[in-house]
Amino acid sequence: MNGLREFILGEVALALALVIILLLLIIFERLRKHVVVPELTVATDQPSYDHTEDVKISGTLKEDGEPMSGKTISIEIIPPGEAPTPIELGDMQTNEEGEYAATWDIPVDAAPGTYKVEATGMGVTATTTFTLTRLVHPHRPRR
Repeated sequence: MNGLREFILGEVALALALVIILLLLIIFERLRKHVVVPELTVATDQPSYDHTEDVKISGTLKEDGEPMSGKTISIEIIPPGEAPTPIELGDMQTNEEGEYAATWDIPVDAAPGTYKVEATGMGVTATTTFTLTRLVHPHRPRR
């Protein structure tokens, strides 16, 4: 009789363990569906510029594939070199399509090299780079 009781208790414990595992899996799946990280993109209109051009920066902010409008995106340009001081372009607002845009008027004294663009909003950051080439014709007027 003790053997039968131990067998039944073992089967009940196994069934209970399986139910607990199943419930944990269900809870985990539901929590995973509710944690959505916004998708932020940033790009420049060209990979390379000279001092006569403006850098056009644009991107999108979406959550679960849907545009996020009216959200603040901060844009910084990080110049080349050791410990560079970021150039803050300020805060932009996303439009109804979740898009934002900014323009950087390249200063004449900007150093040539690879620049990094950082866009930050809703707790996420997107980056891209562009190259500033040395001005070949220093007397050519800016557009």
